[in-house]
Amino acid sequence: MKTKNVIVTMAASLFLLACSAALDIPTETNLEKGKAIYPDLTLAQLQEGKKVYEEKCTLCHKAKNPKHFTEKTFSQTIPAMINKASKKGITFTENEKEVMMRYLKTMNIE
Repeated sequence: MKTKNVIVTMAASLFLLACSAALDIPTETNLEKGKAIYPDLTLAQLQEGKKVYEEKCTLCHKAKNPKHFTEKTFSQTIPAMINKASKKGITFTENEKEVMMRYLKTMNIE
């Protein structure tokens, strides 16, 4: 019985991993583009924003590629999702919100 539980758990983990979106890792090129919006932006902030997005948002749904987001996503959907997450006990500090938005908006720049 114990072996069966381990196998089921491993299979479920592999399934979830396979279904998750592969998000781009922020690069120096992304950083330079992002500085057009956020002049004080750092690569560390982009990396932290990606981490927050992956760790917190995927508690409710798979991570979506920020390249497909619209201005409505940034102004309405993401704040609504943060509010919805807080009702489920998933909290974001002000810094986490800021670095996540910086990551998402920067990675959305063509």
